[in-house]
Amino acid sequence: MGQARLRRRLPFLIWACASAVLHASLVLSLLGRRAEGSAEAPAPSLWMTAVEVVPPAPVRAAEPPPPPVERAKVQRKRAARAAPAAAASSAEPQGLRVEGGQGIPFASGDGGVALGEGSGHGGPGAGGDGDQGLAANVAAPEPERAVGPAELSLWMDVETLGSRALVRPGLGFLMAVPGLRETLRGSGIRPFIDLRRARIRLPGRAAQRLALAGTHVGGERALQAAAEGVAAMRGQQLNWRGDSDLRASSWVDGSGVDRGLAVHGDAFLIAERSALPALLGGKQPGQRVRALSQLGERVLLVLAVEDVAVYVPGLRPCELVALRVSIAESGPGYRLALTAHYRTPSAASRAQRCLRELPASPSQVSSLVAWLARAASEHSSHATSLKMGVTGEDIEQLLNGLAWALRPHS
Repeated sequence: MGQARLRRRLPFLIWACASAVLHASLVLSLLGRRAEGSAEAPAPSLWMTAVEVVPPAPVRAAEPPPPPVERAKVQRKRAARAAPAAAASSAEPQGLRVEGGQGIPFASGDGGVALGEGSGHGGPGAGGDGDQGLAANVAAPEPERAVGPAELSLWMDVETLGSRALVRPGLGFLMAVPGLRETLRGSGIRPFIDLRRARIRLPGRAAQRLALAGTHVGGERALQAAAEGVAAMRGQQLNWRGDSDLRASSWVDGSGVDRGLAVHGDAFLIAERSALPALLGGKQPGQRVRALSQLGERVLLVLAVEDVAVYVPGLRPCELVALRVSIAESGPGYRLALTAHYRTPSAASRAQRCLRELPASPSQVSSLVAWLARAASEHSSHATSLKMGVTGEDIEQLLNGLAWALRPHS
C-alpha cells in the first residue's frame, strides 16, 4: 500500500526536484550576472575628470635691441672709419702745428689758425671689450679734447706797442722768455727799437728749442751785420748761402745750441738748424720767413698756449688745456677776443664757477683769470669765448703775468 502510493508520487517528486534544480540554476545565473554587472559599473564621480589639453604653438620672442654699450661700439667704429681724414690733416712737417687742437700753429695771419677742438674719440675712458659687463643704461663716455705738446707762442706788433707806451711790459716779457737774452747777446738787436714785429715760439720751457721771427727796420744788411757780430764775439766767421729769395747762415750765440738764421729782405727767423727745414717748408721759403711773424690788420698782440698747466699750474684744477687771446686796436682803445678750450664739455660748462673758486689764483695772472671766468660756453662744446673792450693797463697786466709765468719758480 505504501509502496504503491510512492510509485504514484515518484514522477511528481522527480519533476519537483528537477524544477527546483532548474530554478536554482536560473537564480544562481542571474545573481552571477548581476555581480559582474555591479563590478563593471562606473564608480560615482567624486573627482574632476582629467581632460587632455594641447599646448599652443610656441611664439618666437622678438630679439631685444642692442644695449647702449653696443651702440657706443658702433659709433666708435664709425669714428675709426673717419679717422684717416683727421690723420691726413696732421701730416704736416714737424714744427708746423695744424689746426684741430694738436698744437699752436706757427703760421701766418693774426697768430695763425685758431685753436680747435680735439676729436676726443677713443680717449681715456672710452669703452672697449670689457664694456659688456656694464649695465645696459650706461651712457657713452664724454669726449675729451686732445692735448698737444706744451707750447707758448706770442705775436707782437712791437712798433705799435712802443707807440702806445707799452714798451716796459713788452720788453719785460721778451727778456723773461727762456734763452732769448742769450740768443740776442752780441747781435746789437734792441727789440723795441730795431724790430717792427716779433714772434716768439717756445715749446714747453726748453730754451734750446726757442724760435724767434720778426722784421728788422734796417732790412737785410742790418740782419747780416747782427749775425756777423754774434759770430765775431766767439771768434768765428760766417759763410752765407742762398740767393736773393732766401739767405741762410749759422747763428753762433755761444749757448751751445746749433742755431741757424734765415733772412728774406727785412724778415728773419732764428731757430735750431734742425728745425729750419720744417719751419720754412719746401715752397717759397723766403715768403714763409715773412709770414711767420705777420699779423692781421690793427692786431697788436696774439697769444696762443697749448697745455696751459705747464705755464700756469694754478689753473690745472679747472682742466683748461688751450688758450688763444687776440688784442686789436679799436678806436682810442683795444678789443679783446678770447677762446679757451677745456678737457671736456662738462669742464667748460663749469669753468666760470671753478675759476672763481680757485683756492689760490696767482695774482700775477689775475686779469687773465678774470677774463677766463667771464667767458661763456656753448652747449656740448669744449670751448668758451669772450669778446670785450680792454685798456692799455689790461694789456700791461697780461704781459707782466706772462713774464711771471715764464720765469722759473721754486
